[in-house]
Amino acid sequence: MDVELGPIEFEISQDDIMAFRKHYFFRSEPGRRRLMLRRLVWFLVLLAPGIARLAREYPSADLIRFAGAVFVVVGSSGALAWFIPTWGIKAGPDTQSLAAQGRWQFTARLDGLSHVHIEGSALMPWTDFNRIEHGDSALYVFAGERALLIPLRAFESQAAADRFAAYVQARIDAHTGSV
Repeated sequence: MDVELGPIEFEISQDDIMAFRKHYFFRSEPGRRRLMLRRLVWFLVLLAPGIARLAREYPSADLIRFAGAVFVVVGSSGALAWFIPTWGIKAGPDTQSLAAQGRWQFTARLDGLSHVHIEGSALMPWTDFNRIEHGDSALYVFAGERALLIPLRAFESQAAADRFAAYVQARIDAHTGSV
């Protein structure tokens, strides 16, 4: 495949950015790991004061009541810890993500992925990228933990999006040594 694909022109909206955040934290492996770490930290933060208070209030002779109270504290801490870390993800994009809004143009070239935006233009070599992921509404081309998002509406058909994704994956594989 020694051809260029593009240019692909599209507009990135706040909805696109929110779809990426949800994809990253709920579907992407690195995002899921970060979310689980956030949940573990929140669980420990919420659990510690409750256990400390229970240990002071219940003498060791009242083991049944103490065990029941521990169950309530652990359960409520776990429930809160499960949901608190996702509130920020669903609330809205951060300032850095908002800078990504606007008109974009991508061209997949032999030497890298070229993009033009109001902030300027750049050519990112294929060695900077490590994977491409398919979301519900976009393709995400990852460079480390950051991603370039290309909405599926930018392509004339699903087949065109699949061809582009296959081309990008082949270029990444060819330049990173994986096959």
